[in-house]
Amino acid sequence: MDLERYRELGSEEYALSQEEVENEKHIRYDKLWEEQIVRIQHLFDANDEAARQGLLTIFQDEEFVSLCRFNQLYVTAFLLMEIYQEELNHQEPRTILDCGAGYAELDDLITDLKYLLLRIEFTGTENDELFLDYILNRGISKYAVAKLVQYMSLDTYAVYRKLASLFLNREKIAYTLVMLTACDEQKPGLEENLILMAQIYMMVGKKEIAKQCLDKINNPSKEVDIVYAQLTS
Repeated sequence: MDLERYRELGSEEYALSQEEVENEKHIRYDKLWEEQIVRIQHLFDANDEAARQGLLTIFQDEEFVSLCRFNQLYVTAFLLMEIYQEELNHQEPRTILDCGAGYAELDDLITDLKYLLLRIEFTGTENDELFLDYILNRGISKYAVAKLVQYMSLDTYAVYRKLASLFLNREKIAYTLVMLTACDEQKPGLEENLILMAQIYMMVGKKEIAKQCLDKINNPSKEVDIVYAQLTS
């Protein structure tokens, strides 16, 4: 590059031209984002098999994700689709998209859950039953709960642990195990989680999985030996 070219790049005229290019690009992207979110909301509103497949196609597109992942217009849509994909991965019969008649209802659902989780995390026990009733009465899946905690809670481990206890008190074993699994993913090998998981699996007759839980414990105490003995008795 010659000296004249350097001078051109450093000129005010060049800076203004680049600013204009950037402004035009932002205007173009803003229009694209607004048009796309309307299309996406229409697909959520349709909420049939074809619409759901259309949503999956959009949200699996790498270019779309790179452009829109952190755009505020898309926050709820991305969260809904991450939950939905997780539920599909686990063959959950009822998904988050079955919990609302369209985008507006699903958006309200996510907002309700956000504030309920904040209460679970930052208040005492007075909101525990309200949260459980909302989850269970609306048919919100265990995987949806786990994903919501991941995105909306500050101390995710503490919230997972609290929810595991709450679901266990309601005898919601599948929900309890998903919460405990999330705990173990965050703090692998912790005895208090794995021994409880082992005891639950023993209770439902899955002794081999119970043993696998016990085998993962770091620095096991004498209590672990007692549970091992119960497994073989």
